Amino acid sequence: NLVLDNITITDIDSESSRLITSNSNTTIKDSVFANNTVSAIITQGGNNNLNIINTVIEGNNVTYDSSVFGVVYVSSGRGNLTIEDSKFYDNLVRQSTVRGYTDTNITVKGTEFINNTADNSPYYSSGGAIYAQAKLDVSDSIFINNKARRDGGAIYVGPNGQASITKSEFINNSVYSEEKGDAIYTSGATTINYCII
Repeated sequence: NLVLDNITITDIDSESSRLITSNSNTTIKDSVFANNTVSAIITQGGNNNLNIINTVIEGNNVTYDSSVFGVVYVSSGRGNLTIEDSKFYDNLVRQSTVRGYTDTNITVKGTEFINNTADNSPYYSSGGAIYAQAKLDVSDSIFINNKARRDGGAIYVGPNGQASITKSEFINNSVYSEEKGDAIYTSGATTINYCII
């Protein structure tokens, strides 16, 4: 297992590099990743769990022209991605800010996504904040001014997804005019309760 506690990584300029790549259970807490230009901030693979707790991910540029990653990207396996009490601000990504693999279950609690943009690949930039293809649970979270070139300005749920979104706020999220779902786009089974949209 990998545990990263109270680390700060800023101002790395290496657009084809990933800052952290793990193929084991990983926990990142009380940390800061800011103003980096890379192909991914955190990449997770295999049937492992990734936990991000009380962490700030801000002002990063993840738009390298061959990147299929997000700021946080689970690339394979059936692991769980859990994000709690964290902040994602002002990130520019080629695809989505948080992106799960086909079988990745994503849980987001008490987290803020503000001013994130998925806008550097016209074919894949859906989900300005979150792109989910399996189970997604969002609660007590805030989504403000997120934007996607394609569907889902804040959240995209794929056709095999199962999403539950509860007690969360969506304010001024958007997609390009011809696309769908300024706040949420879903082609899977989605339940929304006690939200402001």
